Amino acid sequence: MSFGPVPIFLSGILLGPVYGAITGALADVLGYLVKPLGPYFPGFTINGALSGLIPGLLASFYNQNKSWWRLLLIIALTEAITSIMLTPLWLSMITGKAFIAFLPSNLLSRIFLIPIQVTLVKLILKYSVRVIPSLR
Repeated sequence: MSFGPVPIFLSGILLGPVYGAITGALADVLGYLVKPLGPYFPGFTINGALSGLIPGLLASFYNQNKSWWRLLLIIALTEAITSIMLTPLWLSMITGKAFIAFLPSNLLSRIFLIPIQVTLVKLILKYSVRVIPSLR
């Protein structure tokens, strides 16, 4: 379980989809350079980029009414695409095992992680406005 996507979600929401995607892609590449876990696979870089891009594209939806439910929808959609759909695909391509073999563990972990991620993002957004008033 990792909270690594939280800063990437935040960069997309606060800086927009382009910078969010760049942040996500760079986070993946730098993470690989610092601590490689097997060979480099660009699919995970795509996941990182999408983790910043999707919240960035949907930030205006969240900013209309800064509710927990809207933030939950944005993060759940992002995680559904990246962690639940694409990650098992990438793992299947790397290992040669069936896509369905990786799906249950990713789905189960996201059920627990998404509410925690939403809470962290919401709290950071709430308190960052107090520190940086231009974020209002």
